[in-house]
Amino acid sequence: MTDLMRALRYPWQDEGWLGYMLPLALLQLFPIVGQIILVGYGQAVARATYSQQGSLPRLQLRQAFVDGLRLVAVGLVYFLPVILMVLLVLSSSDPAKTETAVGAVGLILPLIMVVYMPLSSAIGKRHPALKPILSVLSTIVGIVFALFIILRLRELFITTLRGGLQLSALQPNATNMPLLLVAALLLAFVTVALLVSGVQFAVTGGGLLNPNATLQLMVAKRSLTGRFVGIVWLLIAGTLTVAMIGSLFLLLPGLLLLVSGSVSIWFLAAQYAMKIGVGPLLAR
Repeated sequence: MTDLMRALRYPWQDEGWLGYMLPLALLQLFPIVGQIILVGYGQAVARATYSQQGSLPRLQLRQAFVDGLRLVAVGLVYFLPVILMVLLVLSSSDPAKTETAVGAVGLILPLIMVVYMPLSSAIGKRHPALKPILSVLSTIVGIVFALFIILRLRELFITTLRGGLQLSALQPNATNMPLLLVAALLLAFVTVALLVSGVQFAVTGGGLLNPNATLQLMVAKRSLTGRFVGIVWLLIAGTLTVAMIGSLFLLLPGLLLLVSGSVSIWFLAAQYAMKIGVGPLLAR
């Protein structure tokens, strides 16, 4: 748990921590904008960690907003297929249809893309003669995925949403629970992959829309990746729990805890990214 303790101490080790985190905490009072800026500031934390800067980075509002908006937009692209499939599975008026084969395919297809793309890239590097075949297969997988999403969107808007989406009807049951478990695991992996891709973008300026290299490093360092996934989700759950409890008594302390948890998560992600070889160390 050394990595976790270092991450927890990081936001508070600077003597002027309040001057850095208080503005971020107050910005969280502005829905969406404040959260986007917090995500962008996390990338500044990643750059500071790579440059071995001991103190917290200064908040640059414009840069933080632009960086955060970019990462949030890419995150929506990554998360949308899984979230869409979960809504379809839970809200379909024809459970036998969506909760079995179709729902399973909808959840498995994104998983295939996440696993297949970096795997095919690695095979192509080892066996250049197979690159044309792998390229065709990648195109087929992408087309199938895109067509499936288009068809499911059409069904969602024509059938499920025609009578209005009833959020109270989104009920898990024994039939759809395995699919929801797969979706939860997939969302957990995508969250971590997006976090590491955000670190890569912060230090190299690329990798958000083409995360194959990062995914290959994560798979190659399976032991470190498994440890990182466990610690980062423990930190996410702890941050949300403590922040919500704190906000019940005093709003500002709760927001400060939320900001410090976010900073800790980005510091932890940057440390992990350095260990698996994402990007070079930055000059101070």
